[in-house]
Amino acid sequence: MYDRSEQFAVLHELLAAARRGSPRLAVVSGPTGFGKSELMHAFAAQAVAAGASYLAATASRTEQKVPFGVLTQLFDGSDLPHDPVAELVPPVNDNLSDVLSRDPSSPIAGRTFQRVHRALLELVEQESAAGPLVVGIDDIHYADHASMQSLFTLVRRVRAARLFVILTVPGDGQLLDLPFHADIPPSPYSVPVRLTALTPHGTRELLEHELGRAAAQRWAPEVHAICGGNPQFARGLVDDNRLAAVDSDDPLALGAQYSKALLACLHRCARTGLEVARAIAVLGDAVSERLLGQFLGLDHKSTDRALRDLNQLGLVHDGRFRHQGTGTILLDAMTYEERSEQHRRAADLMIQHNVPAPIVARQLLAAGHMLRQHDVPVLQEAAAHAWSMREARLALDLLETAARKDQDHLLGLRTTAMLAGVEFHVDPGAAARRVPLLTRAVLDDELTGGLAASVGMLQLVLGDSRSATETLRRVDALPGCDSATGSAAEALRMWLSVVYPDSAQARAESGEQQQGCCVLNVPGREAVQLLKSALTAGPSHEVVEEAKRLLRASKVGVVAMLDLVVALLVVASADDTVAADRWAKSYQTEADSHPSRIWRAMYAATRAEIALRRGALSEAKRHAETALTLVSVEHWGIGAGRPLGVLLQVFTLTGSYERAAELTRVALPAAMFRSPLGMSYLTARGRYFLAINQPAAALEDFLTVGRRVSAWNCDQPALFPWRTDAVRACLRLGRERQARQLATEELKRCAPHTGRERATALWALALCGPVYERLNLLEQAVETLTGREAPIELAYVLGDQADALRAVGQESKARMLEWRSGRLLDAVGAIAAPTSGIARGDREATEQTAAPQASAEALTKAELRVAALAARGMSNRQIARRLFITVSTVEQHLTRVYRKLKVKRRDDLPDNLVDDDAVDGVSAA
Repeated sequence: MYDRSEQFAVLHELLAAARRGSPRLAVVSGPTGFGKSELMHAFAAQAVAAGASYLAATASRTEQKVPFGVLTQLFDGSDLPHDPVAELVPPVNDNLSDVLSRDPSSPIAGRTFQRVHRALLELVEQESAAGPLVVGIDDIHYADHASMQSLFTLVRRVRAARLFVILTVPGDGQLLDLPFHADIPPSPYSVPVRLTALTPHGTRELLEHELGRAAAQRWAPEVHAICGGNPQFARGLVDDNRLAAVDSDDPLALGAQYSKALLACLHRCARTGLEVARAIAVLGDAVSERLLGQFLGLDHKSTDRALRDLNQLGLVHDGRFRHQGTGTILLDAMTYEERSEQHRRAADLMIQHNVPAPIVARQLLAAGHMLRQHDVPVLQEAAAHAWSMREARLALDLLETAARKDQDHLLGLRTTAMLAGVEFHVDPGAAARRVPLLTRAVLDDELTGGLAASVGMLQLVLGDSRSATETLRRVDALPGCDSATGSAAEALRMWLSVVYPDSAQARAESGEQQQGCCVLNVPGREAVQLLKSALTAGPSHEVVEEAKRLLRASKVGVVAMLDLVVALLVVASADDTVAADRWAKSYQTEADSHPSRIWRAMYAATRAEIALRRGALSEAKRHAETALTLVSVEHWGIGAGRPLGVLLQVFTLTGSYERAAELTRVALPAAMFRSPLGMSYLTARGRYFLAINQPAAALEDFLTVGRRVSAWNCDQPALFPWRTDAVRACLRLGRERQARQLATEELKRCAPHTGRERATALWALALCGPVYERLNLLEQAVETLTGREAPIELAYVLGDQADALRAVGQESKARMLEWRSGRLLDAVGAIAAPTSGIARGDREATEQTAAPQASAEALTKAELRVAALAARGMSNRQIARRLFITVSTVEQHLTRVYRKLKVKRRDDLPDNLVDDDAVDGVSAA
């Protein structure tokens, strides 16, 4: 035994006194599970080894009414040839126990006790003939009165007997509640022996003996904290974790053996202790001494005493369980009906005492089928609080529970609206399926105020701008509203103005006015204002500084995910992709832990856009695919164009045209193309069309973007560089004058700080002019892009600069730039620009200094091998199989071949391209 050396010392001193002929009695006390019986039997074994005799008895509740039941056990364990109790107390006298307890001075009682006393003397004399007699009686609080009265009389009156009696009693050793407490001998004959909780050192010794030093070192503090020094609890934990202590580094587990020890201790405690422990488990985090007493119907004194007993047991500390798993064990030990009834009672009590709704709601959830109609508003309030604390699963559980409860129609609509609002973040598809019902409710004026405005936000995201506008009109038409409704309506108004600028203009032209609502705090106001500033004024210094302020504020948890996404996009659009990427990486952990799938997806899409702008194509692809994995395309609503646009550009840049074509066939909401959110997809699609030599379709997409952003007053080159894209499409179509006008206008619109956009505008203008003018403009573009994180743009400009140098006869310098361009493109996995050198062949041929005749000598070995097979009519897939390379690699080689040989398509490849290794066996194939 551990931490019991002092108790053993006291018992041995008392045994020594008994050995000298002075009877002694020890009362061993301590909470249940502290090892009272174990101590008594361990000491008895030591005493017997030292020459003593030992008789034992265990009192029980079922035999408490049997006269002399404990003494009978002692006599049965002795060497006496007969049972004196059976002879002295005939079984026919069923009322003897009542006589002995009510009138111990009656003749019957007197004669009985006298005979038993003589028998006890005979027993002690016989058993202590060779050494002292140790008598151990366990659970004395269950002993019958007659036995204990006889035993105590013997100890008190016999002065020369070598007798040592050990009694065990639970609790603090106070025997005042026992009927025979007045018969207990006084000091020095009777000595209390108190068992205390194990010390941290004792707990460590126990673990080291059972599990080894390593496990003791790892787990001793935690075991002591959980068990509060209760040895029985500690041994239960030891048994639960024997395998883990040897085979793994798993954390400490509360398993079946700990549960068994816990329940065994509580069942052996007084009835109040078990009830109080169960009540603490039911009340959970809301438990207080006052609430606990009222729940159990106990007065303050009784409640306080019960808590003290559980604290001494090692189960609770400051009125709460030492480990939350303890409450789970106690609840699991109850039947479903018992748990439901207890939680129902707890909820009713908490409602009476105005306990906050989130706490009451947890009781209602646990009450199961015992919910009532008036519980629904409590569940709704608790769900709103849970969502504000990012407890998405709890919010859904609360609202789904409320929805299952029979309720009136209007109350049900409120629950459905709240449920759809939470589901949109967790399961957007489920939310979308509820919107038609909620839309009808708004139109029928069954759903009004802030909840109607929340429905409007869902309509907005899902692409139903008309319904969202009508919802806002109805909310604004309210004669007066509270702050919550005003804030929700203002948020809807702001987002409508940004996401659907046409609807905002229509509302302004119609003269619609909002009513006088009190607006205190509008969620997302800073993000919307920042986004509007960026759209109307571009990423100016002031706008970017405001974005960085939001990013810095988020370090202390002030910023919302919406603010974070918008701020990152603004910083990236200002061509500070290094800073944007650094910020994005620093908040990835926070984003991953956000309960909203839609926000995690939007964050992934934002990182994809930043990576694409940096030229990190594989990273952009990974983040975009993550965004579409978190939320499928059909549930993205009008935001689907963001991740799809990134993927479409990545596939186009890497020559994966078949995969890009698949994305152009994805069904998207028509409303997306009426929103700034859809312009990135239109731009990406136009670039794809241009790459596959469909300049007319590409130009239509680019000009559509231009018309939209001009009408919305957000024609910013840093956000929508539609003119530079349209320039290349116009050149493909032979519209050189229109191309020059577009390029010139774009260059005028570029702010000095937008280096990337200015460089691409210079590049576009260079494509429109004669070769010597082109060289100057391309040189400026290269100078502007150098040092910026824009490898793809720089590579394309260098490629066109190489073409221009070759046109004026500077072949050596052209090759050097071409090599540099290829290195940049290879580093990011992109192919040569399919739009470079567009529509210039005929014009250059008439210039005074024409480029030398292109020949196969300009091709690398790999390019010549691919070109030779293509010239003989093989498809890209056939070439890939023939040369054991990918189709994408074939496409990249052919793009470079077209540019070097100054041809537009494979039909224009010269017939004299020959590579013996490549064409060997082609005809046979």
